[in-house]
Amino acid sequence: MKETLAFRLFLRRKNKREKKHLKILVVDDEQIVREAIQTNLSLRHGHDVWMASNGIEALRILHAETFDLILLDFLMPAMNGLQTFMSIRHLVKCPVVLMTAYAETGCATEFAEMGGSGFLRKPLDFDILNTQIEAFYFGREIER
Repeated sequence: MKETLAFRLFLRRKNKREKKHLKILVVDDEQIVREAIQTNLSLRHGHDVWMASNGIEALRILHAETFDLILLDFLMPAMNGLQTFMSIRHLVKCPVVLMTAYAETGCATEFAEMGGSGFLRKPLDFDILNTQIEAFYFGREIER
């Protein structure tokens, strides 16, 4: 059976003695989605999860705090995900993953061309989300 990169990263992380806890900002206008992500990442994986209900709130938080990763919804009131991302890029250089139920190829391509780090389809598959977080963690560890 051929091992995927994600599986090798998972095994590598599992074999590490020290577990890395990341500080993650979740930006989504749906409270149930924010809470589900927080439960998965915080309670199950020990990450420090902060939440914002829209792009404006996220930018306020980013003026005061730094994060290892930002999970950003595409369709939100006031500022959509792409508008928020462009504003975020002026403040910080951490990985940003776009989450959307409108998983059009054009949206993912545009986000990648703008410098986005990843793309997740909603409803979220938490196994895929956790694998992507692992990949960001190990990618940064390798660069050091």
